[in-house]
Amino acid sequence: SQDEKSTKTTIPFFKNNNLDRQWNVLRRNDDNLLLADGRLEITAAAGDINGAADNGANVVLQSANSDWTIDTKVQTSALPTGAQNAGLVAYQDDAHFVKFVYTAAGFRRGQQQAAAPAAGNLQLYVEENGASKSTASVNLAEAGVKDNTIYLKLEKDGSVYTALYSVNGK
Repeated sequence: SQDEKSTKTTIPFFKNNNLDRQWNVLRRNDDNLLLADGRLEITAAAGDINGAADNGANVVLQSANSDWTIDTKVQTSALPTGAQNAGLVAYQDDAHFVKFVYTAAGFRRGQQQAAAPAAGNLQLYVEENGASKSTASVNLAEAGVKDNTIYLKLEKDGSVYTALYSVNGK
């Protein structure tokens, strides 16, 4: 999701510059979605899946009806500001999901700290029956984040979700 400035997120695991059949794009907006050099680049735009908004576009999904692990390198062109965020989501529908995102430091839904550190923040959101809440937050000011790059991993084992991050891919 985004405020007014543009932030791009690139995911380097798509082959042949195409989304294969297993991928579905929720509320696809081709103006802000680019596949090139095996990378998926999404330009953030106004919208979100948190709360009642349910208007976030270009949420790239793949069916996963069992236990799984997904990891990705998130690299943004600028530090997220305001409500901008990029990351991983375990999505059932707009009223049920787990979202692990790189976002602006100090951001809480509806509120922005005046003097946020320049490294960003990680947020783990859970939305159930349309009620969204932040269940974990990590301020990245002292974690060694470089070039607005963070590695995220989300694991599902039964009904337990585990969120992990790294600043160096290890």
